[in-house]
Amino acid sequence: MVKKKVAVAISDLILEGVDEYAALAGVSRSSVIQEAAADYLTRHKSRAEREHYLAGANAAFEDMLRFADERAKDPACADEPSSLEILRSLRGTSHAR
Repeated sequence: MVKKKVAVAISDLILEGVDEYAALAGVSRSSVIQEAAADYLTRHKSRAEREHYLAGANAAFEDMLRFADERAKDPACADEPSSLEILRSLRGTSHAR
């Protein structure tokens, strides 16, 4: 993998911590900073993916609530069996779990 040099400004306190860790671990300052950046990106990507999933799940739940509300308001649906009742009849059982 091709690496590029970049210049970043960080505080003396953070740089001292990076240098101390690099010395203890026997690695370069660049390695410590690269690993820290990779860890940061991984954690934030996971958070973004989780938030995206939750937004989709919430939207699906809201759709289900709207559908249930519309179904309850429609008199033509009153005599129709629920999805659960249909599935139970297809399985050949009517007991609740």
